[in-house]
Amino acid sequence: MKLTSLLAAVAIVLVADSVALMHARANRTGAAEAEIILTQRELTPSYAADDDSGVTLDLQWIRLGSWPDDTQTSWLDTKHLRELGFDTTVPPTDAAAAEFYRRQRPRRAFVALENDGPAWQKWNEAVVRRDSESSVSPQFTRRQPVDTTYLIAIDAGTDPARLRASHPDRQSTIIVPAVIRIDLEPFYAGEGAASRAPVARRDPRVVGGIQEIPSSIHVPLEFSDGFRHLPKDGTARYRVHLRYGASLEPWIVGVDFLPASPVR
Repeated sequence: MKLTSLLAAVAIVLVADSVALMHARANRTGAAEAEIILTQRELTPSYAADDDSGVTLDLQWIRLGSWPDDTQTSWLDTKHLRELGFDTTVPPTDAAAAEFYRRQRPRRAFVALENDGPAWQKWNEAVVRRDSESSVSPQFTRRQPVDTTYLIAIDAGTDPARLRASHPDRQSTIIVPAVIRIDLEPFYAGEGAASRAPVARRDPRVVGGIQEIPSSIHVPLEFSDGFRHLPKDGTARYRVHLRYGASLEPWIVGVDFLPASPVR
């Protein structure tokens, strides 16, 4: 009986491994869907200090509605949410709106993430502008945009091919699977933290948000030692060459380890 159970367990593992290998091979067959170079800002190592099981990189991206303002939510409006399959027929000011939108389940879709493009430039300018109007120290004002990922969500859709057609640059924009949610939230408007102006309440609004994007990327053995020996003081610098395949899944094809940046 024990032998039968052991053989069954081994068989399950072998089948799972075979399926995973077939999936990976299919993903890497044919022309790459995208090829992009990201840095230590967009990809951060994730591993235990004494863990020999491997190294993974976590994809970092600027969320919709991220500080300093919510200008990045403008494209994910009610029209866009309807195209993604959400029901937006109840006005946000309706007494039943909160329960109506709370009950809607998140939906699977695809998101376009742009690296170091116009959307990030706009966000970066907003950071600097907000800092100049607040009590944030000048040192933080200079560092914040530099240290933040340059990868930002710019569009979403249910068809990755149509989304790619709208964003054809395969070296600056990646298309990834995502889970998108719909929310109802109060909206507040002020004139900046430094102005001391009273905050005015406006009507609630329907907003969309990206709930989840696959973010873990395995580092092949040939590059893992390089990541294990990186300085842990925030001065590490590197470029990761990523290739996305037919299944919109990435794999690492190269890593450039650069001299550490000056200690700040």
